[in-house]
Order: sequence, then C-alpha cells, then structure tokens
Amino acid sequence: LKAKHPAQLEKLSQTLIGKFTQRQAELQAQLSHVQGESRALKLHLEEQTQKLGNWFPLFPKYKDSIYRKPLFSRPGVASQAVAAELKLAADIRRILEAVPPDVRRRIGFFISSLLGYRGS
Repeated sequence: LKAKHPAQLEKLSQTLIGKFTQRQAELQAQLSHVQGESRALKLHLEEQTQKLGNWFPLFPKYKDSIYRKPLFSRPGVASQAVAAELKLAADIRRILEAVPPDVRRRIGFFISSLLGYRGS
C-alpha cells in the first residue's frame, strides 16, 4: 500500500491538473467572449448617444423640462392608430394637452405658420 501511495497521488494530481486546466481554459474563453460583447455594447451606446446629440442637440436642456411630469401623466399614443400620421397627431395632441394655454397658443402660432395657415 505504501509503495502504491505515491503513484496514486501522482495520478490523482495529474488528473486534477488536467481538469483544472480545462476549466480555466473554458472560463478564459467565456471571459473573452463576455469582454467582446461588452466592447460591442459600449460602442453601440456611444453611437446611440451621438445620434441622440445629432437629432436632439438641446436634449439635456429639455430633458428636465417643467412639462415632463404632466407629459408622463397623460396616456401614451394608442396602439389603435395604425398610420404614422395618426400616431404623430396623437402624440402632438398629448403634448399640447400637457402644456399651459399660453404655451399652447405659441405652439399653435408656429405650427400654423409652418402649415401655411398664417402669413409668414
């Protein structure tokens, strides 16, 4: 038994080293995959942030507008509206309902001039 003991320990040691090496390789591959996904998501976030800045350059200013809470208290655009024009009109109506009457008049003035209802 004493003669076999070192051989058994060596065999067990080699088996465990092989298993641990294999598991470490699997975990390193998984880590590199997750790091690649993380880099891709960071790049996507940067692109989206840049697009937000391009489309809405004053977003930080009106993100914290006093009209934010009244807008969120109004129901969103109904999914019944199929056409894009109907969805847009419903959203504009929701915005107009959330702002005070004096702001509503100013918005109406600018929209009517854009639509050609008022002289430019």
